[in-house]
Parts: sequence; C-alpha cells; structure tokens
Amino acid sequence: MAIASQDGHKVTSTVGRLLDSSESLKTTTDSSSRSQEWKELAHVVDRLFFAIVLTLMTASVGIIVLVPFYKDELHASEVMDDAELVEPAAATRSG
Repeated sequence: MAIASQDGHKVTSTVGRLLDSSESLKTTTDSSSRSQEWKELAHVVDRLFFAIVLTLMTASVGIIVLVPFYKDELHASEVMDDAELVEPAAATRSG
C-alpha cells in the first residue's frame, strides 16, 4: 500500500511494511516447521535402521556361535561305525 507524499514521491505505509514482514515471517515459520518435521523423520528412520542392523548383526553372531555346536550334533547321529558299514554290503552280496 503506497501513499503519495507532498513532494510527489510514493511512500510505503507502515501497514504495508507490517504485512510484508508478517508474510515473510509466515514463510520462515513454515520452512522452519518443515525443516523440523524432516529432522524428526530423519531421527525416526535413523533409529529404525539402527534397530534393523542391530537385530541382523545379533542374529548373525548367534548363528556363527551356534552353528559349530549344532553341526557336531547333526554329524554325530550320521557317523556310523565300521560294523554298520560292513553289514549293508554283506546283505547285498548274499541276496
């Protein structure tokens, strides 16, 4: 809003300046609000990523530590002594 002064120059009124500054303040507030929202979203995604990686690493360590134990148990039941190896071969020859 401009008002003509006595010497013919346009002078911006105080009301116009206040409106302009309030609009720029609103824009600044909106952008800082959006920035704050993005920061919060980044924190959530960061913590979610950390939780997923922590879970996967813990599971990996568990597998690495426990596989040798269970692997020995699995192979222990499969191990046959020499007598068991000879008997099936003898049964096929006689039959």
